[in-house]
Amino acid sequence: MPYILQHTAEAVDHKLNLIDENKNLLPYPYNYEPGLSAGFKDVGDGSILTLAKMDSESDILLNTCMLPTGKKYALSISITDITDATTVTNTDCKLRIITNDNKTVETASVDYLDLTAVTGDENGDVSAAVYLVIPKDFAKGLLIKPQIEEAVEGSPVAVWVPNMDKIGTYIDRRFN
Repeated sequence: MPYILQHTAEAVDHKLNLIDENKNLLPYPYNYEPGLSAGFKDVGDGSILTLAKMDSESDILLNTCMLPTGKKYALSISITDITDATTVTNTDCKLRIITNDNKTVETASVDYLDLTAVTGDENGDVSAAVYLVIPKDFAKGLLIKPQIEEAVEGSPVAVWVPNMDKIGTYIDRRFN
């Protein structure tokens, strides 16, 4: 009787119900500018893997997004070492947000963008460019997970949420 592998990409053909609402407001797929270099890999769920040690600093424009005014947003970036699944701290990798009125927020962990007193466009929105800043000599084998979410007073910043095709359903594109 032949043995059937149960954990191959071909055997993974299911969906997981995770949450009712996608809290990550960072639009995905990313529109990389000037492009994703050979040292990085888009994993397919909104996270980015480093494949090689970086020789120089890289500023990568992930995407632009429209954020409604009158709210406060939590910007976060978490980094995981894929060899032992531990959270990596004290890196100089940053998430940088620049709004169309030149308000800049940069964080290596969690920071806030306050748009409560800002007047936006005719729809009440502010355009924001989201950059990933990778320092020189950044290690390989690290999974970078950027996130923008609406900040709720008294609530902690959510754990990183992978990109979903449909609200409430996560499809792992790495295997499908």
